[in-house]
Amino acid sequence: MGLKLSGNYEIIEVIDGDTVKVKLDGSLTNLRTPCTDTEETKNSKPLKPVTRFGAKTVEWARKWFRDRGNRAELEYEADYKIIDFFNRPLTYVMAENENYNLEAVRWGYSPYFQKYGYARGYHDAFLEAEREAMLEGRGIWDDATHAGDATRPYHLLKMWWEVRARYIQAGRDEKRDNKRLIFLPDGLDYEEAMVAARSEEERVVFGEISNIRGAGSGTAIELSVKLQKYFYLYVFENNPRHDKIINYLRIRHLGDPSDIPNGLMKQNFVFVKGVFKLYNGQPEIIVNDVDQIKEEPF
Repeated sequence: MGLKLSGNYEIIEVIDGDTVKVKLDGSLTNLRTPCTDTEETKNSKPLKPVTRFGAKTVEWARKWFRDRGNRAELEYEADYKIIDFFNRPLTYVMAENENYNLEAVRWGYSPYFQKYGYARGYHDAFLEAEREAMLEGRGIWDDATHAGDATRPYHLLKMWWEVRARYIQAGRDEKRDNKRLIFLPDGLDYEEAMVAARSEEERVVFGEISNIRGAGSGTAIELSVKLQKYFYLYVFENNPRHDKIINYLRIRHLGDPSDIPNGLMKQNFVFVKGVFKLYNGQPEIIVNDVDQIKEEPF
């Protein structure tokens, strides 16, 4: 289970089915409910169109909390605080001994969303809740829900998320056994990466390739961490293997989610070994050979 916060918190606002606002540490804070990914009410995206069911989900969520006095207990997704790319703590929201995240999945308002890894403390419970929702044909698992409306390709998304979750779990397992690994998905190791870069240590980093772009006299490969933070891999253009390395990374590891289904099946997560350096205030590894990059631990 994750770190439980002491106290009972007022649900100030249900922003959507997977984001609620509370007063935390004296400040109004948006909490992202992990393992849920409800449908949109605004701001359509390639794989997340606005749907009528998105609005119904918000109505259900507001009633769920209202029926429980708009009060809840909070539990972080891990035994430490993790924030998402938009600076929202990943938090399970509990009320009257029920887990809102699980109930959203159980009643078909969300799939079990493991795009960013399996639930650390509730994986089996989420699998059971989603299975129940599918068996009963609830919500998103009922074809009638999206009749005459936009929908999401859940069958493809579930396969994509499962592939990602398995690789993230491999990274988590390696971090448990090898404390010197820099594990980027949670963002907590970023400062350690900066320290290692200042002293130019040889280390291994695990992260997700999010972009490949020309930069200066070579090509930069971005491993995303959090908002405005990146760890870079860099291949100099005068490296005789430059084109082969970059071509391999584009083919194998740079997925485009809007390219359905091909883009969903790319494996973005890699282990990279090399000397950490600082460049323009960001940590990086100079990649001289593709053997520095693996899908399994070194």
